[in-house]
Amino acid sequence: MKTIDLAFVVAFVASVFVLPSFCAQKAPTLFSTYGEIQPVQKYSSNPYWSKDSPYNQRIMPTPIYATGTDLNTGDCNRVVGNLVASYCASNNNCANKRIADARPTIMVQLSQLPGHNFATSCAGYIDNIFENYKKTYGNAFTGTIVNTY
Repeated sequence: MKTIDLAFVVAFVASVFVLPSFCAQKAPTLFSTYGEIQPVQKYSSNPYWSKDSPYNQRIMPTPIYATGTDLNTGDCNRVVGNLVASYCASNNNCANKRIADARPTIMVQLSQLPGHNFATSCAGYIDNIFENYKKTYGNAFTGTIVNTY
């Protein structure tokens, strides 16, 4: 019976004194920043920032819309119509093209136009203008007739 009591006492002492002291060695120190969001000292979203210079924003963000779009329907129809006409003129009047073929090219061109955010404002006009262009000019012949006589 004494061996059982002695084994119990040893196990109790180990669980009360030894195990907590072993776990305390692995615990974070008092007032540590473990678990908190750490500041990253060598990162900035500004491409001109370096760790030796103060954070200065050389390229200030510019709002695209202050009180709404600055383009109206006529502007979008005119710009998208010109881009569709240009695209189709270089692709056989879009005779064998679908809107899925033309939309990526026209969207990239809209995004590269200066002054306004044409890609966001005028993207919804591409489908209708493209289909109208194909109805009007899709069957027009743009090739050269060669006389074989």
